[in-house]
Amino acid sequence: MQYALTYWSGMKPVLLADLKRCPGASFRISTTLQGKRHDALIIDFQGSPADLVGLRSAANVFALCGYFEGMPVARAKGLERVQEIAGTLDFSAAIAAVSELHAELPGTEPDYILALLVVGHHKFEDTEVHRLLTPLLDRAPGIAEQNWRGTINVRFQIMRDKGFAGLQLPASPLKDRSYKVVTRAGSLDPTVAYCLARLAAPTSAELFLDPMCGGGTIALEAALGVPCKAVICGDVDPEAVAATRQNSDAAGAALGVLGWDVRALPLTDGAVDTIATNMPYGKDVTLGDPAAFIKELLRELARVLRPSGRLVLLSRHRALVRRQVARTSTFKIRDELQINIHGFDLSLFVMDRLGPAGGR
Repeated sequence: MQYALTYWSGMKPVLLADLKRCPGASFRISTTLQGKRHDALIIDFQGSPADLVGLRSAANVFALCGYFEGMPVARAKGLERVQEIAGTLDFSAAIAAVSELHAELPGTEPDYILALLVVGHHKFEDTEVHRLLTPLLDRAPGIAEQNWRGTINVRFQIMRDKGFAGLQLPASPLKDRSYKVVTRAGSLDPTVAYCLARLAAPTSAELFLDPMCGGGTIALEAALGVPCKAVICGDVDPEAVAATRQNSDAAGAALGVLGWDVRALPLTDGAVDTIATNMPYGKDVTLGDPAAFIKELLRELARVLRPSGRLVLLSRHRALVRRQVARTSTFKIRDELQINIHGFDLSLFVMDRLGPAGGR
């Protein structure tokens, strides 16, 4: 069975690692579609669709009804191609996959919702595609019979010259987390937060820290989806600490949540094993002098992190972080990934802690 998995651009290594952890399953990558902020992975997956719905690194997953290439930019040719593609879609296997997961879908009457996403400089409008697809879907085998109870989501996604059509496998997008009852400005998408926690690679015997927790998304994703002994977090803003505690209560997760200044943590030297954190960015957050903040931040994180421990840091100040790491002997950058969030080009650094405990 073929599926389309959408995910944040740059986070493909984490998604692939999660797919490999699916018990008793095997997969083969057919192709990758490049978007703006999200990419899509088309895979042949031999396993239960429930395994895919359990992925924390995917934004959403669709049972594939069709994959296509050669989407023209020109309006007339593009719409002609859409109509041609719509006539070839096969919904039978996708409906079977959705039915395997849901005895009853949300909604009071059997129906479908068509969602469109077009990435690229195409000359046709989304509304034109929608008007073209709707009558075709109404007559399509499988869709027309409405073999389910409730409302199903049909996704038609064009990503430059490629695309796919599919049925949304989970009842709601995977990126939605019920524990996010309080959202803070600059709060991370949970799938990105999970990827940060996973890249920190904690073990079940290790202590995990997010020293700038905001609404607690990274800490909660670590507690809920990553093996670690315990999770502690904190923030200088009392409202952020309160938000984290509310979200933690909603998740039923045991977090140690404290108020503190990240540049003077109330922790002993070498107290934690892994750190993953999102450095403040955006128009609603000011750091004062970013270079001075990063210098103090890395010095304090080096102090509380054990030798050979791991630090994952998300920052918009790529050059400043690299410069400060080069000036000291406390961290080594193992990997650097690029991601765009809310219009900001950010760097995700994966670092190893060097030197003795408490060393600066």
